[in-house]
Amino acid sequence: MKDIHKDNTELHCEEVQEIMGEMPSIIQLWGTLVIAVVAIVLFAGCFLFSSPETVNGKVMIAVANRKMRTQMLVVDTEVWKIKAGQKVMISLDRYPSSTYGHLTGYVIGVSDIPNQDNEYTVMIRLPHGFTSDTNCAMPVHPMQRGKGEVVVSNERLINKFIKGIDGFKPQ
Repeated sequence: MKDIHKDNTELHCEEVQEIMGEMPSIIQLWGTLVIAVVAIVLFAGCFLFSSPETVNGKVMIAVANRKMRTQMLVVDTEVWKIKAGQKVMISLDRYPSSTYGHLTGYVIGVSDIPNQDNEYTVMIRLPHGFTSDTNCAMPVHPMQRGKGEVVVSNERLINKFIKGIDGFKPQ
């Protein structure tokens, strides 16, 4: 039975209900396709992109008699991750990294004894001196201070994801 409103307009129509009751197959197809493409792109991104783990510290560069000494102070809870040969990215306080770039160095060694603040000294070699990764030569001053990041690992996102899943294994 059809519902009739006061002005004789029909509120219930079987043809309209039939159309509205089913989702068109083309919408289902495109929706499934979009979800699949997004999932494939995210999965491929996990294989392509890596996420570096870094240890941060305070850097001091002293220059005297044409010799340069570069050191970084690292807290005792992070120092065990640092090994000789690892890459160090340094941004100096006087020269913003957004303009001048970063100095690139490598870890030479780590002190065995902490200072009075429980910080360990990491010795760094700067093979390119005061030339940044953007090929910008920074002026040399007797004492420079800044921040440093030692890249201790550079794993792909998929490896980190799998390690995270392994951590949830039932015991």
